[in-house]
Amino acid sequence: MTLLVTQAVSTTPRISPEARETSLDLTVIIPAQDEAPNLAILLPELAAILQRQRIRSEIFIVTPVADEATTEAARATGARVMVQAARGYG
Repeated sequence: MTLLVTQAVSTTPRISPEARETSLDLTVIIPAQDEAPNLAILLPELAAILQRQRIRSEIFIVTPVADEATTEAARATGARVMVQAARGYG
């Protein structure tokens, strides 16, 4: 009887402990224009769900114009705001 022993090789990239602590599981990108009232409702709920599920995440709000109310609503919950540089399709 022959016993064949092989070593399993992982195809998963190895992540250093330092990078693992700062790496993200999910990036949420939300296009929005003049959506401050809706973001004020959505973002706290979304952040709570992600936290309950222990999903390390970041939230980006992409807006075509620098809308102060939308920016404030997003930043109040820790979301990052990006102003779209070029007009998109759709």
